[in-house]
Amino acid sequence: MSFFITLKSLIQEKISQDSQLNAESAFCEIASDYLADSSLISGFQHSYYFKEENNNSNLKIDGFCINENETVLSLFITKFNSSSDIGKLNLKDVEIQFKQLYRVLNYVIRASNHSLPKANILSFLNTEYRSIFKNTIVKIDFYLFTNDTAVNKKELDAAKVISKADEKTSIDYNFRIYDVKELERLHKNNQKLDVDVEDYFDKPINVLKPQIGNSSYGTAIAIFPGRFLYNIYRDFGGRLLESNVRSFLSTRVKINKGIKETLINAPEMFLAYNNGLCVTVSEIILNEDGSVKTFKNFQIVNGGQTTSSIFFATQDAKKTKLDVDLDSVHVIAKITEIKRNIDSVKIQSTIAKNSNLQNAVKQSDLSSSEDYLINLHTCSKKFRNPTSNNYFYFERTRGQYHLEKSLSKNEKYHLNLFPNNQKIEKTDLSILYYCALGGKIQPYISVQSAEKRYTLMKDYFDSENKKIGEEYYVNLIGSFIFYKILKTKYGMGKNAVGKIRKNVIAYSISLIQEYLLKYKKTIDFQSIWKDAGLNIPDTIIKEFLIYINELLLKNLDDGRLDEACKKKESWDKILKNIDWEKLKIIIELLPICEIKKFRKNSTLEFNLDSKYELMVDEINTVINTPAKYTLLKFRTSKERKNIEI
Repeated sequence: MSFFITLKSLIQEKISQDSQLNAESAFCEIASDYLADSSLISGFQHSYYFKEENNNSNLKIDGFCINENETVLSLFITKFNSSSDIGKLNLKDVEIQFKQLYRVLNYVIRASNHSLPKANILSFLNTEYRSIFKNTIVKIDFYLFTNDTAVNKKELDAAKVISKADEKTSIDYNFRIYDVKELERLHKNNQKLDVDVEDYFDKPINVLKPQIGNSSYGTAIAIFPGRFLYNIYRDFGGRLLESNVRSFLSTRVKINKGIKETLINAPEMFLAYNNGLCVTVSEIILNEDGSVKTFKNFQIVNGGQTTSSIFFATQDAKKTKLDVDLDSVHVIAKITEIKRNIDSVKIQSTIAKNSNLQNAVKQSDLSSSEDYLINLHTCSKKFRNPTSNNYFYFERTRGQYHLEKSLSKNEKYHLNLFPNNQKIEKTDLSILYYCALGGKIQPYISVQSAEKRYTLMKDYFDSENKKIGEEYYVNLIGSFIFYKILKTKYGMGKNAVGKIRKNVIAYSISLIQEYLLKYKKTIDFQSIWKDAGLNIPDTIIKEFLIYINELLLKNLDDGRLDEACKKKESWDKILKNIDWEKLKIIIELLPICEIKKFRKNSTLEFNLDSKYELMVDEINTVINTPAKYTLLKFRTSKERKNIEI
């Protein structure tokens, strides 16, 4: 099956989960999820806007993203093929798409005057850009998502899109095309990163590979040019860091003062002063002359601050008319080549723990087993809903659900067991934790970017994992059912309650929980799980959502509501101004219970040898061959196995 067809299936799956989406917006959401999961972007804000102009000078944008230290602005546009056959996007078509996006930057985002209403999210972006971002932005990335094949995409000339004035500024303008081939690569394995040297440096990079007589791993030493590191960070950013802690190497990392001074004043001394990098790869592919052609599955396990500082210090210097001579900068790298017969993730984590760290990394961030997520996934295969008589599927890794469905002999049977609209993702988990399930009610975290929420929640994985059992799991799924009901009733598009759905849903659940907390009670999510829904009239739910929508607009809307909802002081303000009587109507109809303390799971219930055994009897009738599931079980057991090195 071609990935073009697979994408169509994923789009239908996405629409089944949210009927308010159309095919193009669902495709855009899927593509942006792939990039966010790979840490290529830090988030995605839908902001569809189209304006038709004469002479084909149209304006179009589908979304945007600003990284957390407000230095990189990413703009997104979608070219969606709704036909049944894959097409080709030539260079001229690509230029047309990027020009539409560039016009939005010029005539909406950076414009002193625009005709957008205040409630439009792009109006907020305009305000922020003109007051703040114009002084902080060092890079603007333009992204094109298409389910067609883009031809000659490497020949795109930025000068044909942006003005000469923008070419001369200190801001870097980059154009990135994610066509069906690129999206397939991310879909298959969004954590692997292969670096082809010739794409990032115009001279050979050589390695010294001593023979150590170990069949499990190899080692090599290399000198990386500063320009090579700058270029790969420009394209991959946080993906360069070891997968379990890649959030550490986000664009929030501050430029090390000593590194910056050396780069500007004595770049030729950088090699002598810097501790260097620890890198892991799965393979080093060499050219005929012995130089490196490709680093397979390239990960910087230690040295994230060095790499990010080279990039940001260079960008920072441009703004002050200084120059970093990257050709004089070199960094030593110890490269560990991890063979297939051992646990690469465990070794990466151990290397990071034992390296001479240049910046503080929490040991909890270096956890590679992610027991909590594995146990939730196991629960999702064990506990069948008593009312619907099927399962809610917890997707531990992106694409896991679709992979299992594609392996199925009988897709209809698989969908009966695990319906599309009963898939819960890690992003849903982090939303629910802060507005419904955690020890504190913090909706201002629930509405943060998926990356930030997940990074914060990882600190609680160990403590939450100790609570997992049937009661814990069904409580989680009950909260997910409640969350989905509110999302559906709020709606999208013309018939929606408003345009701030994610904020209203998070604050709505949080306000109910905050009210009940006064009486040491909580929503009975286990009851919602048992009933697979709520027995409350739609009109009451909608009236409640309308009130919360108006409450947020009245108290927080100064043109920056989306940002305001991410602040604790905004939550405090809402708590002071809410009319609690307005909540009593819906609360009286909700199932309520005393706050429960979940018992620790038993080692018998979640012992290592039983991982995935819980699902084998039923699932093996669905999977093509037992061998394929044996492979999945083997990979999972490797994730959890202690490796002595």
